[in-house]
Amino acid sequence: MSRYRFIIPYILRQRRFLLLIVILTLFGAALATLQPWPLKILIDFALGDDSLPLFFDPTPFNLVMAASVLSLVLYTLNSAVNSVLVWAWTAAGNKMVYHLSVDLFGRLQRLSLLFFQKRHLGDILNRLSGDSYCVYKIAEAVVVAPFRSIVVLAMIGYVSWSLNQELTLISFAIAPFLGLSAWYFGGRLKRQSRLDREAHSALMSFVHQTVTAIPMVQAFTAEETNKQKFDVLARNAVTIKQKNTLIKNIFLSTGGLMTTIGGAVILVVGGNFILNGTLTVGSLLVFIAYLKTMQGAFQNLLTTYGSMKSAEASIDRILEVVNSREKITEVSSPQPFPHNGTVKQPYIRFNKVSFEYRKGVPVLQNIDLEIDRGETIAIAGETGAGKSTLIHLIPRFIDPVEGSITLDGFDLRELSLADLRAHIALVQQEPFLFPVTVAENIGMGNPKAAPADIREAAVLAGADDFIRKLPDGYQTVIAERGVTLSGGQKQRISIARALVKDAPVLLLDEPASALDVNTEEKLMDAIEILMKGRTTFLIAHRFSTIHGADRIVVLKQGNIEEIGTHEELVAREGAYYRSLSLQQRNAKPDEPYNLIRRPSGARLIYE
Repeated sequence: MSRYRFIIPYILRQRRFLLLIVILTLFGAALATLQPWPLKILIDFALGDDSLPLFFDPTPFNLVMAASVLSLVLYTLNSAVNSVLVWAWTAAGNKMVYHLSVDLFGRLQRLSLLFFQKRHLGDILNRLSGDSYCVYKIAEAVVVAPFRSIVVLAMIGYVSWSLNQELTLISFAIAPFLGLSAWYFGGRLKRQSRLDREAHSALMSFVHQTVTAIPMVQAFTAEETNKQKFDVLARNAVTIKQKNTLIKNIFLSTGGLMTTIGGAVILVVGGNFILNGTLTVGSLLVFIAYLKTMQGAFQNLLTTYGSMKSAEASIDRILEVVNSREKITEVSSPQPFPHNGTVKQPYIRFNKVSFEYRKGVPVLQNIDLEIDRGETIAIAGETGAGKSTLIHLIPRFIDPVEGSITLDGFDLRELSLADLRAHIALVQQEPFLFPVTVAENIGMGNPKAAPADIREAAVLAGADDFIRKLPDGYQTVIAERGVTLSGGQKQRISIARALVKDAPVLLLDEPASALDVNTEEKLMDAIEILMKGRTTFLIAHRFSTIHGADRIVVLKQGNIEEIGTHEELVAREGAYYRSLSLQQRNAKPDEPYNLIRRPSGARLIYE
């Protein structure tokens, strides 16, 4: 039951609807108890010999009419109550799902990058859109349906006990067998439901990956291969769904068989009571009607139990998000962001920082690094050296497994996440643009930015000219992921967005690596404007981009191999020098060749 604890607040939040459901359930149970009695009046009093004291003349015709009208009234009232009950529960349940989805979405946004690197996007979307309905199913299975069924069984049991105790005991004798059936099938239903959800998630993940990579699929003529993979995944999902449905049907059929056997026993025993004169025909018909109602109540309990077991699989998947260890925790009383920098310490300091994505496989090891306010630090190294991981630690997308990172003496973990990230701007290798207007994309870093501020940032980023040529200028809605713009245009909008944010710390993760040399050279003018007066971390695989940095940090297999200015590293003729030499030997004719100089400065290696 501990796994249900986290959904209790979502259920209690709908207490007004739940109170209405309780009242309607009690009223509906009373109507269900009364509903077969017009039939008893008809059989025992209108068509039989018993007399019934009434305020009108109880002739057979009048009794038939009274029974018919009473039956119609009870049925109409019962139908109306059930309709309102279904509406109330649907409204309450959907609100529960809505609140859980909102909270789950909020938690997803705050999880570490580790969580998303281990899971496909389709699986995450499935947890958000599909598994969130578990709160609806659990609330119905644990609260609403059992309460409704128990109230109906209690009222019918009380009335039927007053009619005949033996038949009442027979009616309720099937309950233990139904419970045993539920216990036997419950675990199987849960396991199969989890397999069903995972198979569906795998299928949706594959579809998402294929659709987002359509140009590559078509370029490499992978349509048929992908079709075969989809066929395998879809066939697996259908097979699991069929097995899941089969287990559910066997479960329900077993319950139906038990209640049918109970009904047959009641007919035999009740028939003997009628022959002995201890029970009227009308009373037996009431028992049979009650048995049908009780069968429905028991069946509802079985169905909701099966739904509960199915929902438990979704709960487990949601709890993986809620209780994920791959999350960024915040202190209860965070320190204020150090705006003035009055502390006489390095602005940012890495103190013996280590990090690993998988236990025992370090990506960064014992990183010691001090960065002064306003300094530009370039980070170089081979692919997989840990460059992006290093800068992802600064906004706390991930946290070090050992060591600490301080900002003006404060550990980053002592600061508010919102405050910390509000003072950091990020420009990535692949700029992400949202499917909203150009102005909204630029102003996303600063919701209070005025149109003039957005325009000024675009001018500085060199984006104003092409933006004004768009169909609706700054109000042009960008296609999803910015597919209607070139790489350089998207990057300029990304730079403008960072300019509008006006953050003191700037992270540039290979901002021009996907561009040609000429476009990169033009873009670097905008980047230099962006870097001015900010503490900047710059990752680039072209040495022509980073040679002007205040210091260059060369990483190798997660360790700092070298650190110094461009001139100092060239003079040492170490790893930086060797990589630079290799890159410039392979450079195209239009790329610069004047970066390597001998320590004396007397001769250029490449000119």
